[in-house]
Amino acid sequence: MVENHHPGRGRPGKPSPEWLRKAFVAALLAAITIGFYWRLVLTDQYTWMNGPDLARQVLPWLQFQAGELRQGRLPLWDPYLFGGQPLLAQAQPGVAYPLNWILLMLPLRDGWVQLTWLHWYYVAIHFMGVLFAYRLCRDAALTRTAAVAGAVVYGLGGFMGHNDWPQMLNGGVWIPLVLLCLLRVATRGQDGWYASACGGMCLGMTFLSGHHQVPIYTSLMAAGVWIWIVASGSSETWRRRGMAGVFFFVVAGLVSGVQSLPAWEYAQHAYRWVGTVQPVGGGDKIPYNIHEQYSLRPDFLLGILFPGIVGPTGVLAGAAAFVLAGCGVALGWKKAAVRVATFVWIGGLLFAMGGSVWFHGLLYALVPMLEKARTPAMAAAVAQAGIALLASFGIDEIAKLLPAERQTRLRPAILGASGLGAAVFAIWMVQAMIRQVTGDPRSLVTAVCALLTAAVLAAWSRSAFSNLGAQACLIAIILIELGNGMVSYLPHRSKGYGELVRMRDTAPLVRAVREAAAEKGEWGRVDFGGAPGARWQTEGSIGDFYGIESFHGYLASLTTNLVDAGMGDEETLLHYGVRYRISPEPVGGWNEMVAQSDGWKLWRNGQAFPPVWTLHWSGPLDDMLPAPRIESCRGGDEAYLLREQSNRVVLWAEMACPGVLVLSATAYPGWRAYIDGKPAPMRTAYGSLRAVAVDGGSHRVEMRYEPGSVRWGVGLTLAGFLLILIAGPLDLRYKL
Repeated sequence: MVENHHPGRGRPGKPSPEWLRKAFVAALLAAITIGFYWRLVLTDQYTWMNGPDLARQVLPWLQFQAGELRQGRLPLWDPYLFGGQPLLAQAQPGVAYPLNWILLMLPLRDGWVQLTWLHWYYVAIHFMGVLFAYRLCRDAALTRTAAVAGAVVYGLGGFMGHNDWPQMLNGGVWIPLVLLCLLRVATRGQDGWYASACGGMCLGMTFLSGHHQVPIYTSLMAAGVWIWIVASGSSETWRRRGMAGVFFFVVAGLVSGVQSLPAWEYAQHAYRWVGTVQPVGGGDKIPYNIHEQYSLRPDFLLGILFPGIVGPTGVLAGAAAFVLAGCGVALGWKKAAVRVATFVWIGGLLFAMGGSVWFHGLLYALVPMLEKARTPAMAAAVAQAGIALLASFGIDEIAKLLPAERQTRLRPAILGASGLGAAVFAIWMVQAMIRQVTGDPRSLVTAVCALLTAAVLAAWSRSAFSNLGAQACLIAIILIELGNGMVSYLPHRSKGYGELVRMRDTAPLVRAVREAAAEKGEWGRVDFGGAPGARWQTEGSIGDFYGIESFHGYLASLTTNLVDAGMGDEETLLHYGVRYRISPEPVGGWNEMVAQSDGWKLWRNGQAFPPVWTLHWSGPLDDMLPAPRIESCRGGDEAYLLREQSNRVVLWAEMACPGVLVLSATAYPGWRAYIDGKPAPMRTAYGSLRAVAVDGGSHRVEMRYEPGSVRWGVGLTLAGFLLILIAGPLDLRYKL
């Protein structure tokens, strides 16, 4: 933050090496992040992994992936839910994101992902956001102290400080680096390909993180900045800059290939639940009323100052950061970086308001794929990068003023901050004394911090504080305000981790199913149903959590073939081998009770199909052309499941005559069949089950999940990184 002298080396007064200063700042930022989230990593009393989506969906995904990686398998296919569903292609599990690999390879405890590692993982995500935002501010030629202020505003506030979905947070951390590379082109006149390539790589990384909303909004922000870059250039440079912009998006598309290509394929074969009565397909447009529903209401913009006002996502920056951002705009407007940051902040907030601003609907109608991001409020992630950079500029611009100038130039900021604090106190007192009600007590912290900000600025303007002292005080005020946000509401162990406990309480159910199947020596899936409100009932992905083949789970999308086949119909459940069902009372053919305890009962249906069986009539395969050769024969067939892994299934068939071998598992593009080691056409039976035609006699049939979209995606990602190397590996000045 300041020029320090190393006490043990060189001549007195010699500046410390640059690497040592960088290491010190990195350690300082890590200490700030750890201190901010002390509840998670310095005690065992709190957790972030307790929301419904986290405990029921995200944690089971991570648990399944950890198991697969330890067995030397890539977690491309999930066999435990709905007869099997693609995992990487769903995008949200974050299979392709490198930080997740580190988490999943950390030591397990009795086969389970440890909550301790999950807490450090959460802190690591935010540290990346803090570090990348610091790098953005430093690259904009701001001082270390100012950059620290901007870093904490971005990495610990707003979108990053409010959300707990890792697939979204992992995308958000890359926004500062995308903006960094754009500013290099916008402010330094660089037409070089390396800055564009690096920016495209960072945008591509947002797509690898999992969820698609933050990457789409980041792409929209990048497109807007590129339009400004090209339009503001001279007639001699606009064409070169335009080509650099195209190169930026080409690299982004290539780097994202390993995730985006399988996800694109999945979108063509899946339904997605978005809040409408019926799910939408990949070719369907998400209705605009859904976008309006998940917009940031105009009154939620007060959440920039007050932590108690939160919509679909948070926008908290605090009074100190808000005032500093205003100073950054007022004092540094002539700088291109300030103008770009203002555009990013204001534009991001306006877009986040969705249906409240007219141009959002226009972009929804005209920009391809934008409608797939159904929550405009998430564009607040982009806006937070803008205000963080502006707050950093504010600190630096104030420090550059001469003492005589500060008294006049800071007067509006001092009056504004003190007026805000006084107004909040007055409103609070009026409510308490006249109406006998009080608002959110956290608003009083905002009032105090606003008055403290005014006091620090006033003292700074009169040179009562040194630059470093005033800047340190302002950073402390920012941290106090951000610490008054969502981090202060992490659930405590004494109040119970409801969702985590609910998932753990299903262990007796899983054990009962396994014991019943072992006792009868049979295979069968289980449907964890039950009456709504039952204590043990859960919609979580129990199959992934415990490694047991269940039918239902907690997913946002499903393959169309399964939904169209009637995934709730008894016939479909029997075809998928759902032999066991947990419910208070018998349901249909599940009427043989095999276990019960503490309010739940386990029922069996003897009519459920085995894992593999044979067909000798063409009805279920009439839609497959060319039609397979099928014969009717008197002799009986025999079929066995020899080996089952997530991405590979081995079957044995003794066929009396030509027929079809059917597996009780979901069909999906990418599955390949091999009969006696030779490729064979993969078919679909009953609309959604995997099947293969076989001749009479004994055959070893193997089904492998070998999606071409993944192979091509890996190739595209490698090509993207290769382009970065080609773009300018020797141009050391432009490296991140």
